[in-house]
Amino acid sequence: MEAGQHSDSIARILVESGCSFVVCIAFIITATHATYFARAFYQSLSRGNSYPVSILHARQALSEFRGRRCGQRYLKVEDWFLPVGYFHGTIEEMDEILQDETATDSTQTIEPHFLGRELDLLRLERTLLVDSNIVIVHGSAGIGKTSLLDFFGNWWQMTGLVKKYVLHDFTQSTDSFNEGILDLCTSFGSEIAPAEAHDFMAAMVSEGSESGKTIIDMLREECHLLLHDNVQSTQTWDKSTVMRKKKLLSRLEGGRTLILLSTRQVGREIPIISKHEPSIYRLLGLDNDSNGALIDSLSVDIPQGSDLEFDRTRYSKTFGELRGSPLLIKLVINARFEKDNVAFLDSSLHLDKDELMTALLESFGDQLSEQDHFLPSALAPFGTRLVRSSLVRYGTVLQKLQLFPDINPSRLLTLVDRLQRSDFD
Repeated sequence: MEAGQHSDSIARILVESGCSFVVCIAFIITATHATYFARAFYQSLSRGNSYPVSILHARQALSEFRGRRCGQRYLKVEDWFLPVGYFHGTIEEMDEILQDETATDSTQTIEPHFLGRELDLLRLERTLLVDSNIVIVHGSAGIGKTSLLDFFGNWWQMTGLVKKYVLHDFTQSTDSFNEGILDLCTSFGSEIAPAEAHDFMAAMVSEGSESGKTIIDMLREECHLLLHDNVQSTQTWDKSTVMRKKKLLSRLEGGRTLILLSTRQVGREIPIISKHEPSIYRLLGLDNDSNGALIDSLSVDIPQGSDLEFDRTRYSKTFGELRGSPLLIKLVINARFEKDNVAFLDSSLHLDKDELMTALLESFGDQLSEQDHFLPSALAPFGTRLVRSSLVRYGTVLQKLQLFPDINPSRLLTLVDRLQRSDFD
């Protein structure tokens, strides 16, 4: 092959020679990463997987090994590459495809400050497509489960992997889930009986419901995405609702529709929701590099002329004590630009009470007993000592960051009384 030929020309020659599908990779940092990609790609193909699934396996293999040879040693670097597939087709057909994608995707946007979860997204993608179509995402409060689910739905719909997604928070009524399924069904022309339109969950699990059978068949045969947040809230559901949800998941298991459920606690609530044992993905805190990226993104709006010096290195190290919790990191960054301690405490109280306190307890609290791991709406089961201990440790972190050098960490104990008031919402 003559010198100077580009990868697109090489791909064209191979396709014209009879290859049904050619994968080319554009890379920036080193050539050795193509070796890791190709090895995993061909191993996956040899196991009978499709081209898209094999590319997914290769991407994951490359992400999990970041060492690249540099002389006699290895450097930990991040490769940026783009695998492109070439196959037989006419330019006219491709123009139509591109026009359709542009028309459908032009109004869709992705959350701009979603950082540090690329590998989590890749692993979840692999688990859903290869291992199980139902996956439990488990993580502590404030770790980013809700943001992950929301981003996941937007990203997969925008890139065309799923036709449509429905996001439902289990702390809310089932009405929003019913409305989401109704919108999903009607957008693809499925007819729903008016008498069943108010309660899809009941219709979908009813053996004698034609509408329910139509919905289940559509969800099993077409690739959609159902996202369920705060699964631990199902512990407060009545028995009939729990049984309907359990039966619904059982009927969707093994179909093409993908299902992600997020929870703060695993074990006790999973048998309540489903008879089967779904895959469980543990969502951990952000690493130091991602902490730094999050800090940078949150500090973009620093007022000009501010006399507050921003020390990214000091912040990144100290955030290790926050267990990589995006919620607590945002709290600290917001506090960074508050000169009034009382104003910061008041602004903290605008957060959801359970979410804030659970994040503090799980990041700084003492060992929680198994029965107390899930935070109910009342804080009483934890006891004042544990709550006070968590808040004092949080105040100590603020002090280390020199946000309020003169603050007494015990000052944060004022949160305890206000959070435990019966009239606080």
